[in-house]
Amino acid sequence: MLKIIKIRTKITTILLLIGIVTALFISAASLVVLLSTTSKQAWDIGLESAKYNAKIIESWINERSAILKNTSVQISNLEVFNEEEIRRILYNSSNAYESFYSIFIGFESNRLIDAMGWKPPANYQVLTRPWYSLAINRDTLVNTPIYVDKNKNQLVTSIAIPLEVQDIKGVIAANIPIEEIINQIADISYGNTGYAILVDEGGYVIASPNKGYIMESISTIFNSVSNDTLEGINRNSSGIETIKFEGREQFLAYAEIEPYNWKIILTAPKSEFHRPIRDMLFYFTIIFFICISIIILTGFILGKSISKPIESLIKSISHLAHGNLSNEINIETNDEIAILSRELDKMRINLNKIFQSMRYESNLLAMNTKKLSLHLEETYNSTLDFISLLSHDLKTPITLIKGYIKGLKLGIIEEENKKIEYLDRIHLRAEQIENITSDILDSAYEAKKSLILGKITLDVNDFTYELFKNAKIHIENSNRVFKGSVDVKNNLTKINIDRTKINRVWNNLISNAIKYSEPHTEISISIIEDSNFVKFIVKDNGVGIEGDEIEKVFNMFYRVNDNNRKKGYGLGLFISKAIIEAHDGKMFIDSEYGKGTIIGFEIPICHQNDTI
Repeated sequence: MLKIIKIRTKITTILLLIGIVTALFISAASLVVLLSTTSKQAWDIGLESAKYNAKIIESWINERSAILKNTSVQISNLEVFNEEEIRRILYNSSNAYESFYSIFIGFESNRLIDAMGWKPPANYQVLTRPWYSLAINRDTLVNTPIYVDKNKNQLVTSIAIPLEVQDIKGVIAANIPIEEIINQIADISYGNTGYAILVDEGGYVIASPNKGYIMESISTIFNSVSNDTLEGINRNSSGIETIKFEGREQFLAYAEIEPYNWKIILTAPKSEFHRPIRDMLFYFTIIFFICISIIILTGFILGKSISKPIESLIKSISHLAHGNLSNEINIETNDEIAILSRELDKMRINLNKIFQSMRYESNLLAMNTKKLSLHLEETYNSTLDFISLLSHDLKTPITLIKGYIKGLKLGIIEEENKKIEYLDRIHLRAEQIENITSDILDSAYEAKKSLILGKITLDVNDFTYELFKNAKIHIENSNRVFKGSVDVKNNLTKINIDRTKINRVWNNLISNAIKYSEPHTEISISIIEDSNFVKFIVKDNGVGIEGDEIEKVFNMFYRVNDNNRKKGYGLGLFISKAIIEAHDGKMFIDSEYGKGTIIGFEIPICHQNDTI
């Protein structure tokens, strides 16, 4: 006799097996998905948080830098060096922003003017202070490493920028207490217990909630991290790593704070991001046994009530798998499936943000491509203009030469003086063609980096006197007003240059000043020696250059538009820049449209240990 098995038992058994298999499958699948997504989310969140907070701190520093720059401009524009007026400007700027407890200026004469009237001790050396030496050496706005402020006797970092007041050089700086910077990163979090560390360009900690890390090197703090990882942090602008730190495995996200070469580092234990997975696994285990008991007791009804939210969850996951990120995942239940749905919905939101970011990057790429296309079009048009002008300038003297030769060949010129005059004119036009072709060939050499220098070592005094004298003659002969000065401090100063090519650059600058200025206007030159360079400066009161054209003047074939007339071939400044850079120097320009232009170059001085 066959043993009868009740349908309820069969249904219960089948549902039990289905429940067991389903529970195991969902648990395993969810665990794999959650392990993958939580790790990826932790990486993405950490990296984005580091970049975002880097921008916040950069903006915070830029606000203070803008105040310092504005103060520097006010003081540099003073017509008379007045210490009381300078202190008043410093005092107003210091009170305008509470982060600056003082703004001060140190001059190369070891003189210091403080906004609050602080007088340094007798042994105080302005030139050796970090804010002064770093700003002078780099000749730009800088942020210093941490040091002890002599006035307040506390740890600070400074922002500083060089300035010049009535030919007196100095550095204006403002101290920012380290506590101010710590406050800026105190609220930055990563995970539950993670925190932020601010590092300067030398790899030393500027600010951290753990004050014991301040002024320590990150190689000391992260002493268990491999050298390759530390080099990657120093070399790359942003990234994220998994490291061993403070006795456990942690995520380390970092991003660079431009343009100050600082880095913000976020650390958080990896286990914090996996804790929900462990909790989920624990809950799944409990639910698994509860489900078995409930299935045995309630059968099909409870099985159906359990399968319904699971089907909804699978449907939502299917939408994600097919790229539909707009549908919200919200399973209304009172168990762990609701928690799982919320986590998956967070994943959906993050994925959507990533895709939006990719669209933004795509649009940015399109914009840059458009800019490149416009630049290529400008280059193409400039090249056509150059060829047209060159053709005209060559055709004219060639036509004249042919006419003179034809006249000589036909014998219509019988007078010897007239023949000599024709030959002189042929020679003049030939030299004109030679000068044009010489400029073109020089340009080709510069474009291929084939400039060959015949350097010799010269006394600065003798060479600058020669340039000064030539400039004076050239400017006065052009019916312009000459003004000039030479400030060479050391009679033994020498420079190692190609004399002919530097003369060519200087004459080009003088010629441009004459070309783009009216008769009877003033053209001034300055030759100045500082600690490392000799600067050659030409200033005119001519037509000037519009702001959007200044960065183009050193491009090949570019010509400044003066009353709808473009002058020259656009090669002079291009060649000049190549010559100066071949001397390890640099060119600089500043212009205001309608008011005039200041242009010049600097050449490094030969020191005793230089190889000539």
